[in-house]
Parts: sequence; C-alpha cells; structure tokens
Amino acid sequence: MADQAAGDRRFVAMLEMLASRHEITLLIQHSAFPPPEQHRYLGLLYRIGVKHLILGGDYMRQAMRLGAFDLGLFEFHSTAGALAGAFTAAQPGVPYIIDSVDIHFARETAAAALGQFPPDAVTENMRRELAAYARADGVIVITAEDDATVRQHLPSLKTWLVPIIVPIRSRRSIRRAQSVLFIGGFKHQPNVDGIIWFAREVWPQVTRRHPSASLDIVGGSAPDEVKALDGKFGIAVKGYVPDTNPYLDAAAVSIAPLRYGAGMKGKVTEALASGIPVVSTSVGAQGFGARPGQHLQIGDTADDFAEAVVDLLGNPTNAEAMGQRGQDLVREICSPELVAGRLHRLVEDAAQRRRPLSTPMDRLRVRFKGWARAMAHPFRESQWRQQQEHLRTLFP
Repeated sequence: MADQAAGDRRFVAMLEMLASRHEITLLIQHSAFPPPEQHRYLGLLYRIGVKHLILGGDYMRQAMRLGAFDLGLFEFHSTAGALAGAFTAAQPGVPYIIDSVDIHFARETAAAALGQFPPDAVTENMRRELAAYARADGVIVITAEDDATVRQHLPSLKTWLVPIIVPIRSRRSIRRAQSVLFIGGFKHQPNVDGIIWFAREVWPQVTRRHPSASLDIVGGSAPDEVKALDGKFGIAVKGYVPDTNPYLDAAAVSIAPLRYGAGMKGKVTEALASGIPVVSTSVGAQGFGARPGQHLQIGDTADDFAEAVVDLLGNPTNAEAMGQRGQDLVREICSPELVAGRLHRLVEDAAQRRRPLSTPMDRLRVRFKGWARAMAHPFRESQWRQQQEHLRTLFP
C-alpha cells in the first residue's frame, strides 16, 4: 500500500523496476489489503507490470509448486521464516533472497533501551531473524549501518544495498509561513514515540521563540494519544492524506524526531528529495552519510532539536540553501535511475547463486517437476490468461 507507508512505497517501486525486465509472480496474503481498498491496490500492481498476482496462502503454495522460477524474493525475514521452506521444497536448487527492509532486532534493541519494547523478546527475535538470513542465499539491506549490523553476526552472508527509492521534486523559492511538518504512518511504533516526545519536550521550546509556528502531523492510524494533540499550541493532526505533496510544498521545515529505529527513513528521504530542510535525530539520519549543518540538522536532545528548528524557522535563506544541498545528496543515493541499475545487477547476481542438488531425490524431484510443468503448462497458461483478462476488466 504505497500511499500508507514508506516501506510499501519502496517495495512497489522495486516491483515496477523488476517488472520492466522480468516476469514477476507476486504472492500476497489476502489479509494484506483492507477489503474496501483491495481493488485499488491490486490495480496499481497490475498497472506497473505485475501480471501474475496470487492471493491467499493455499494459492501461494500451489503457485510455488507449479511455477518455473529463477529466483525467490521474500519481503521481511518473518515471511521467509514462514514460507522459505515451502519454496525450496517446491523449487529445488532455485536461490532465494530476503529484503530485510530494516534490521528488526537493531530497532527492537534500541526500543528496549527506552522501555518501548520487552527486553526478553529481543534475544529470541534476533535469533529468528539471523537464522532466516543465514538460510537465505543473500539479504538486501537498506543502509550501510544495517549492513554492518548484519555482518557483525553473519560475516560471510552475501548482502546487497537497495535504499529507499524516491523521485526528485522541484521546490519553489517563495516565502513560507513558519510551518513544521511531520509525516509518518502510526502503525510503526517509532513514529508514535517520536512525535509524542517532540510535542512534549521540543515543541514548547519552539513556540516560545516562534509563537506563530504551526505543526502539521500527517499519517494514518494515529492512536488516541496522537489525536489528542490536535488543536493544541498550533498543532493540527491531519491523519491519512492521499497526497503528501501539498504539505511538503507548504512546509518550512520537516522533522524526524525518532528516538529509535533502523533502516532508511521515508519521511527524511521524501523531505530531502523535495528540497525541504530537515531536522532529525541521529537515528532518523541513518543511511545518508549526511553532514550535520550542511545537508540537514541533527539534534539528539530536546534542547538541541528545538534549537535547530528555531534556527531554520528564523533564517529562511539558510534553510533554503540547506534544503537544496540535502536534495543534491539524496539524488546521489535514492534516485530511481541510480537504484534501477543496482537492482537489475542484484537480480542477475542472485539468480546465478543456484543451490546444488546434493541428493538423488533432489535430482528426481527436479526431473519430475519438469515433466509436471510440461503437463500442466496449457492449463496453467489458460488460468493465467483468464486471470489477466479479469484484471484488465477490473483495472482498465
């Protein structure tokens, strides 16, 4: 659901790039989509070139058995933990890789230190995540920091870096109100923690210096504690919006007050790509190699964060220059043209990492699968043609 979360937006962008060169079969759990919006999201996938959409657990396993694949790609280690065994049994010798999206145990460890996650769960979750990575033929990481974290535990693991993918947007040079913007989906707990911390500890300091400053909070699934901020001290909780561009264009400053997390942050990437000056914590700035004071401002304490926001609101010329430098930085890291080439090389590399068929039973299964596919091919193609015609009817 690319309009709901940065991770989904990145994944859809990856699928569009892959579909431009490869035949993609996408296996999705039905529960992934809210029923009223299922057609809209499936229609987007179909229009970007994903022609084979398999919905539901039973159909997923059937597709694994019937399909002739060169590579498997699992989004998240938990998905691989649940289904990679079925994939390797159905596709002997075919390699598979995992897109980590972020290193979950790194985020959970930091959250536990702040009392935001049960410490006892961190060790077990870390064991499961690393075990899933170790069984795979390689792992996609999103930042150099995540890569270093994985390699600390699995030094021989093959990794590829694929950052968030975001187009560069032009920004008009105009006089803006002292408007501060936070964008983040609130199903992701670091966003809840971060904006509550900012509203309680940072924002009062900002409004004392800039009484006319306003704060827009944009993002779906806001819990009651976030909704309760609406209308207080210039804060407006906007909730889900179908298009964030008007808010990005109007904002003088974008904030990423994240106290824990991992991976690259969509809110920071999107703001930098739009030429907006950003104030972030060190956690929010992961993955960019940004120089504080040049590409963005960093504040890890409430006082430092507030001072950075106050300074940018009071110096629009400096803020505009910082936004331009931040945009230049993200263009070198996250532009679709750059990432597409990297992703295609990744697939070519990963698809060559075929697993050896070590037992006579493996070799027999591969021979049997070839015969079974040949027998099932006309029926399977007929099914897929019918499915595609149905999709074209639903999503012209």
